Amino acid sequence: MSGRKKYSFSAQTEAKGGRTSFGLAIASFVLFASMSMVSFAAGGNGDIAIGAAGFLGITLAAYGLILGVRGLAVRNARHTFSLLGSIGCAVMALVWLTLFLLGVKL
Repeated sequence: MSGRKKYSFSAQTEAKGGRTSFGLAIASFVLFASMSMVSFAAGGNGDIAIGAAGFLGITLAAYGLILGVRGLAVRNARHTFSLLGSIGCAVMALVWLTLFLLGVKL
């Protein structure tokens, strides 16, 4: 008799790994910015610590990208942080990879 549809809204939680992915994207960016300043202050002559920080940065970005994509696959959850973390980690991974390839070329 009644043609009304009943809707119910459940409290959705954030997808697992989304916040971690977002945090790793921010950590990779902060590491990139700080190592860029250190390298600039050294006149472009970085030592092994800057190279190790770069390897850590690309590792954080790659792991964050994996976590973010896994978080996007979760059903019945919000994907805000997973999406932001995935995009941020993908951008940072490309930045680190470009920086590495420029360093190998020179």
